[in-house]
Amino acid sequence: MDSVGRRGFAAMDQKTGPRADEAERRLVARIAECALEHLRESPDDEPKPGDVFFLGGMNLKETADEFLERLAIIEDGRLQISGKEIFDHVLGHWDPESLPLADALRVFVQTDVSYGDVPGSRKSAPIPPRYELLFRDLIALGYARRTLRGFRWTDRMGRFMREEYLWDDRGLTTTEMWDRDAKVAWKTMSPTFKRHFFRMGPVDVLSLSKIVGHAWRMGDYRDEQDCGEWKQMPEGFDYSQFTAVGPGQLHIAMAMANRHWPHRVAMLYRQVLRSFKSE
Repeated sequence: MDSVGRRGFAAMDQKTGPRADEAERRLVARIAECALEHLRESPDDEPKPGDVFFLGGMNLKETADEFLERLAIIEDGRLQISGKEIFDHVLGHWDPESLPLADALRVFVQTDVSYGDVPGSRKSAPIPPRYELLFRDLIALGYARRTLRGFRWTDRMGRFMREEYLWDDRGLTTTEMWDRDAKVAWKTMSPTFKRHFFRMGPVDVLSLSKIVGHAWRMGDYRDEQDCGEWKQMPEGFDYSQFTAVGPGQLHIAMAMANRHWPHRVAMLYRQVLRSFKSE
């Protein structure tokens, strides 16, 4: 716990009077600082007025650029103030009518959570050091809470996470859903598949992920009993014709392989990387 202490955070969490407005202004200002970081080409180059940033068609950079334009920090494609002036600029000029706090939080999730270092899981996680000040205000406004490890997201952040498909309707993250699928897929996998993929020796993770992609129906998790199932595939089907594999299928295949051969995890990752490079 930092110097603010538990009582300090509890007091700041009351969204009444100037205290809440203060925290909201600081939060938008910190998000703006993070947005500028996503536009910088080099961490060694201090942004200065007149700088033009190359977006390269990247969603991350375009989202950050558009957000800074709405704050009048970037106009006509050029930075209007230095990076060091952003915080004070937003404190003095942010208009919640033209740029609601919710929009700033969406940008934060779209950039720093989806692409950056901020964990999106509902589980307790460490706060990345450079986000410590930003999280003070997220916690003060009730979007996160302090834990012994660092922080945990609250339900107030749920709608922004769901909008970016980072959580489902029940608050499960994508990785948590895949982990759950992997457990059920392992339990219900046919003996034929198990003998083929989990015999002694290296597990062919890439081929297994293709089987998962075409033969496994993921559950929708609204019903505790609906946890996915294996499709009935024709006897003697040529699985080598499958080519597409997504991160979900790869994650499930890796998790199943890890359950069977936990000491081979490093070797499996190297195998998958080599497979991708060769295709």
